[in-house]
Amino acid sequence: MTDKFIEELPVLLESFEKNNIGALYWDERPYIFKYNPYMEFFGAVHWGLKNIEGQIISIPDKDKYIINRRKETPKFFGSINGTKYYLCYYLGNDIQLVYGKYGQEVVNHHEALRRRFQTYCKYNLNLDISTLDDMVKYMTKIKNKEVTPESYFIDMVELEFRLSELFQIEVLGQDFMKDVVNYQPDGSQLRYRFSFKDYLNGGSGFPKNYLGTILQYNRQFNIKDD
Repeated sequence: MTDKFIEELPVLLESFEKNNIGALYWDERPYIFKYNPYMEFFGAVHWGLKNIEGQIISIPDKDKYIINRRKETPKFFGSINGTKYYLCYYLGNDIQLVYGKYGQEVVNHHEALRRRFQTYCKYNLNLDISTLDDMVKYMTKIKNKEVTPESYFIDMVELEFRLSELFQIEVLGQDFMKDVVNYQPDGSQLRYRFSFKDYLNGGSGFPKNYLGTILQYNRQFNIKDD
C-alpha cells in the first residue's frame, strides 16, 4: 500500500459500508473485501472470491494506491511467471485467465492441450518440469541444432505464447518490453506475432502479417487487441 492508500483507507471503508460495496478489485483480483460466512476462495496459483455480498468496484489510478514491484521486473511478471504456471503446475487457472474471454469451450480445449503437453515433456522428453530450467536447456539445444524437435513440440510452441515467449526471452535473449511487446508507432505491438516455425526455418520469427493464437481468437470473437 502507498501512504496515500493508508491515509484514505478509513474514509474509504466507511464509504464502502454506507454504499453497500462488498469488494474493491484491481486487475480482476480483490484487494479489499467485506467478510461474510458464505465467502469462498477458489482457484489455484491465482485466486479469487465467490459469494461477495454487495457491489464490486474499482478505483482509477491503481499506482497511486498500490506499490507495484512488477514494473521493476517486467519479464517475470509479464511473461515468465505465466509460463511457469502453464508448465510447472498441474493445477492452476492461468489458462482461464488467458483464454476466459473467448468462452469456456476455448478454455477447456487449451487446458486439455496443456495437460497433454506436460505429460509429453515429462515422459517423452524426460524433462523435469518442476522448474523451467530443463525446458530452457532443451529449447537451447533446438536453437543450436543439437536436437531436432518432433512436429508435436513445434506445433505446441507455435500455438501457445507461454512457450514461444520462453524461447524468445530465455533462449534468444530478447528483452520483454523492447523485443517481445515492442510497441509500434501506431500503438500496436509485436506481442503474439512471433512464429517459432518461421524462426526454425531460418526466418526472423516475425513473418509479415502473421497472427499468433491470441490475435486469431481476437478476430474470431471480434475482440479488440490489447
